[in-house]
Amino acid sequence: MIHNLDKADNRFKDDENKEEGPWMHNAVPRQSLACSSQKILSTINPPSHDFLKSLKHRKDLKRHEFDTIIGAKMIRIQGGFWDPQHAVDYFKEHFPCAKYIVNSRDPMGILSSRSRLGWMNADLEHLESIKKEVQFLKRNATKMGTDRAVFLQMEKWVNDTSTLNEVIEWLGYDDCRLHHVQHQNFDGFGLDGSNPQVGECKLRASESHRDTID
Repeated sequence: MIHNLDKADNRFKDDENKEEGPWMHNAVPRQSLACSSQKILSTINPPSHDFLKSLKHRKDLKRHEFDTIIGAKMIRIQGGFWDPQHAVDYFKEHFPCAKYIVNSRDPMGILSSRSRLGWMNADLEHLESIKKEVQFLKRNATKMGTDRAVFLQMEKWVNDTSTLNEVIEWLGYDDCRLHHVQHQNFDGFGLDGSNPQVGECKLRASESHRDTID
């Protein structure tokens, strides 16, 4: 809806050709679900319990929210048959301030991992469909543009932090560097007990209050 309001000479023009909804509901304007989608992302990324206990004024929470980049890991981004352009259009409309980290791995590596974990669809006959999935992600990142998305090949960063440090800088952090990769699915599905030191991690003012989708 904000998208429409920004266009003073063409206000809600895109919605005029939409069919009215059932049960006498009006047609749903563009971006009407954007705030709800962003609220869900914010809800599943709350501040730490220690921070909440330390709050003295509501303005402290607002300042924290303004200075914080929040994110979520999305394994599946579609139901049905989106092409990369449909996916890009959806995310740009519902998360207009977000940056996207699109991560994949070598198709044979995916197949090997599935087989090792005893998952379905882990035989060679599924290799071509896996290649198409990886290609979909690459095209998705390309269509987003370099200011909105970065494509990562897992094999390049899993044992080398230089690639991840470039992504940290791209997200908008200064004085922030990883020295080793923390593995949350350590030795299967265990937790990595290491405590990596990353520096002060100051967020540039121009990047404040972005959402990040991984």
